[in-house]
Amino acid sequence: MLNGHISKKWNNKMTITYADIKAKREKLDESRKQHISRLRDAIAGLRNSYIDSLGLPGISWKDLNHADRPYVRLLDENEKDASPVTLDLGETYTARFILATAINDSPRGGEEAFIYVTLSIIDNEINVRLHQNTFNHGDEYKVSDGEDGAYIEVCEKIKDLVFMDIVDPHLSKESFKGWISSP
Repeated sequence: MLNGHISKKWNNKMTITYADIKAKREKLDESRKQHISRLRDAIAGLRNSYIDSLGLPGISWKDLNHADRPYVRLLDENEKDASPVTLDLGETYTARFILATAINDSPRGGEEAFIYVTLSIIDNEINVRLHQNTFNHGDEYKVSDGEDGAYIEVCEKIKDLVFMDIVDPHLSKESFKGWISSP
């Protein structure tokens, strides 16, 4: 086949042409773009729903230097500031990111609780896994793509994990073992 013509010996035997191969590849590329776009929309949807659910006094607070500091930050796996567009989705189209929530907004504050999130989309279902200290293990939630209030349960669990992260292990009775005599 040259110049788009199939030689006579292949006329009745060939069912797949290069045009078919190229069309399939273009369809695959378009499917990938759509999937990545949906995944990035889901990341933004979760982040925005979480921010909305917190009832914040504003989007940011001021530190000691009067710099604006966001109440919620989206971080990549390396704890660097990120956005849904800049997150690496890897070969498996799975987003791994951190939702950092300010737990002390006093001017000298700045403490944050980190919740580790793994998010993927399989068959129009958003799969969200939440982890408290690492990307390993954690509770998994399934969210219907585009459903109103889809992230309510996930946001409540994130807030529970943040709440549980506000501890000082040195104030527990266990940390004073040997220092305190038991009656």
